[in-house]
Amino acid sequence: MVSASWVLTFILVMVFPKFAYVMGTAKGPTPFMDLQFVLSAGDCRGVPLINVMNGACDPWHRHWCYAVWIIHFVQFLHLSNHYYLLIGWINAILIAVCLGVLAKFFWSNLKWAFLAAFSPPIFFLAERGNTDTLIMCLTLIFVWAVTRGLGRWFFWIPGLLMGTKIYPGGIFLAFSKLRDFYWGIAFAGLFGFIWLKDIKTILANQPHCRGWQFGDIAFYTQNMKKCYDNGVISTRVSIELGLGTILLWTASFVIIKALKPSWLLEFSAVVNSKVASQTLIKASGAIFIVSFLGVSMVDYKLWSVVLLAFGITSLDFGERKIFRAVIFFLIFFGLWASRVTPLWIQYYANWSLIALTFVVFIFLTQDLSEKSKRILFHR
Repeated sequence: MVSASWVLTFILVMVFPKFAYVMGTAKGPTPFMDLQFVLSAGDCRGVPLINVMNGACDPWHRHWCYAVWIIHFVQFLHLSNHYYLLIGWINAILIAVCLGVLAKFFWSNLKWAFLAAFSPPIFFLAERGNTDTLIMCLTLIFVWAVTRGLGRWFFWIPGLLMGTKIYPGGIFLAFSKLRDFYWGIAFAGLFGFIWLKDIKTILANQPHCRGWQFGDIAFYTQNMKKCYDNGVISTRVSIELGLGTILLWTASFVIIKALKPSWLLEFSAVVNSKVASQTLIKASGAIFIVSFLGVSMVDYKLWSVVLLAFGITSLDFGERKIFRAVIFFLIFFGLWASRVTPLWIQYYANWSLIALTFVVFIFLTQDLSEKSKRILFHR
């Protein structure tokens, strides 16, 4: 039901520009712009690699911002930009299937399922045909494998994700066992030859200043009126703001733990009450945090918040329903208002996403703290 109705809605988004505007989708001059960017590399066989990376074949002459191995992979498969409509719709159907699976296994209330699945960033992701769709799908496969004790057979997924973009590396925080974490690092190392040599290219995928964006950089720089003056935010600025934010959040965590430790324990106990929800929340929440802190902040990255919403909704908060109400408000206002005009609404949506990121950080830090205690106590 969710998958079919989502596909129907996406068709309306693609056919009717006014409806696309209502759904917050910034349509490009032609459909699936990011997909065309990747597929155009397939039309450059025989062209020097440096020219391909400088946008020689891209319809809009954009510079290559992914790992270089993707160029070789597309050319090896003899893909071409002529197939962008076919592959673009396959990409959209893949998103719909993922949403349908989530609705079947995680949601206990259908209205929340529709509210998350039909949020503007998801349609924006489908309209661009971005590689983030594959990242989302592989994340769900990884969550499924971990919750069924098959994690070690799927430890190649985190390594492959980091070979595509950096921010999915947050998925490592989804490991519940230290032993599995080490296995994950070891398997990721097998892909090191792919992403280490391309790290500069991948990190160069820093966003230009533009509307409809979220994240640490967007909030601080736009608030100080620097983003539009600079035009592009450097990697150095991203790292400095990210580290500063982490230090601020850590100090806040210490204060909360000293004054209200029961809050942290109760919230952590609720999240950890179901293995599947716990794993989904940790994986999607960690990816969202890394994305928020500055590696990338284009709105279609908010698919991680949609997955987070699925995991939260299936939990029983008991008498602590205030926790659930606050988190739901932060999630859904952040998802929907982040792509709504006027700009002051987007400003408050960014505040919601900042608060949501802080809540997720507090939970993950608390979880890591308790896990460290258990390890030390066991020793």
